[in-house]
Amino acid sequence: MKQLIAILILTLILFLTSAIAQNELIAEIRNLGPNDVKVDGFILNKDQEISIHAIGGGNRERAVYTAAWILKMPTREVAWKLKNAKQSRYDRGLVEYTDQVSLPKGEYEVYYAAFPDWSENIEGFGEFMDFLADKIFHPDRRRRDYRELSLTIEGVGQRVGTEGVDQWHEQLRKAALLSLSGIWDNDYVRQGFILEKPLDLTIYAIGEANDDETFDYGWIIDVKTGKRVWQMTERNSQHAGGARKNRMVNETISLPAGKYAACFVTDGSHSYRDWNAPPPYDPAFWGMTLRVKDESMKKYAKIFDDKGIEDHNLVVDLTRLRDDEFQSKAFTLDKPMDLRVTAVGEGRDGDMFDYGWIVDAKRRKKIWTMEYDETEHAGGDRKNRMVTKVIYLDKGSYIVYFVTDGSHS
Repeated sequence: MKQLIAILILTLILFLTSAIAQNELIAEIRNLGPNDVKVDGFILNKDQEISIHAIGGGNRERAVYTAAWILKMPTREVAWKLKNAKQSRYDRGLVEYTDQVSLPKGEYEVYYAAFPDWSENIEGFGEFMDFLADKIFHPDRRRRDYRELSLTIEGVGQRVGTEGVDQWHEQLRKAALLSLSGIWDNDYVRQGFILEKPLDLTIYAIGEANDDETFDYGWIIDVKTGKRVWQMTERNSQHAGGARKNRMVNETISLPAGKYAACFVTDGSHSYRDWNAPPPYDPAFWGMTLRVKDESMKKYAKIFDDKGIEDHNLVVDLTRLRDDEFQSKAFTLDKPMDLRVTAVGEGRDGDMFDYGWIVDAKRRKKIWTMEYDETEHAGGDRKNRMVTKVIYLDKGSYIVYFVTDGSHS
C-alpha cells in the first residue's frame, strides 16, 4: 500500500512539474503605440505545442488595426499568423485571441504590428466617416486601446528578446554573399561581387511596388557591360505581408563568371526606419540579400569595393552639375566601339528637366537622348531618374551635352 501511494505521489509530482514547465513565458510583447512594430524571440529545444494569447484590433470598430506573426529562423518562413487564431469579442473593437500551435524544435521570431491603417479595410463612405470621427473626437480612447494590445507565448523553451533576434539577423547577413538590408528612406546602396565560376545565386529581396511601378527595389548589373542581368519588379514579386505594396522576391538565378554589382534604392517613405503602413513579415530584411545556393561553391564568390564607374575608362565626365547649367564636352573615337552611358537627372510624368544627349559632331545630329521612358528611379524623390545603357558608336567625333533647370541639382 505504501509503495502504491509513493508511486501515485511521484506520478502526481511529475505531472505537476510537466504542467508547470508548459507554462513558462517564452515571448511577450506589450506597450505598443500607433505605427509600432515590436519583436521578441524564443528557442524551442524540442517539438511541442505552444500556447498563444493576444489582445488585438477588431474589424468592426476601426480604431486599431493589428497583426502578429511568427517567423522560423533561418528560413524566414511564416510559422503562424494572428488572424488564424480563435477570436472572442473583448471591448471597444478589441478582440481576444487564443491559439495552440505545434512547432518543431528550432529558433523563432515573434512580431506584433499596430497601425491605424484604414485604407485597406474601410468599405464605403459611411465607414470612412466613422473612422474620421473616432480619430478626431476620441483620441484618448484610441491611445488607451493601443496600451491594451499584447501578445504572450508560453511553452518549454528559452526567451532571447530583441537583442537575441538582432544577433540572429547579423549572423544571417554575415553568412550571405552580401546583404543590402535594413535599408532606410532615400537610400541608394551598391555592392560589387565577383564570381570566379558560373554559380546559382538565391535572391531574397523585400521592397515596395504597386500597379507595375516600383519604389523600393533592387537589381544586379554586369559591371563590364553595364547591363542589368536581373531586376525586382511588381510582376516578378509576390505579396510580402502587411500592406499590399510590400513585395518579396525569393528566387534562384544562374550567372556566368564575371564582375557584378548588386544595387538597391528606396524612395522617401515606408522603409525599415519608419513604416507608413503595416510592414512586411520580415521587416529587418527590407532590401536585398544574395546567397550562393550551394554552400560548397561559396569559395568561388567574393565581394569587392565597386565605385560604380571606373575612372581609368572614362571618356566624358559631366557630373556634379548645379541649377541652370548647360555643359558640353567633345570626344573622338579612332575606331568603332561600345560605350556605357550612365546618366542621373530629373524627370516626371514623361518629361525630363535635367538630362543629357549625344550629338554626331560632323552631321550635327542627335544619336542618343536621355528619354524619360528609358529611365528608372534613382533613389530619393521619384523625380530623380537614372539610366545605364550601352550604345554602339562608329569611328568619328561626338559632343556630349547636359542641361539642368532652375532647381533640384
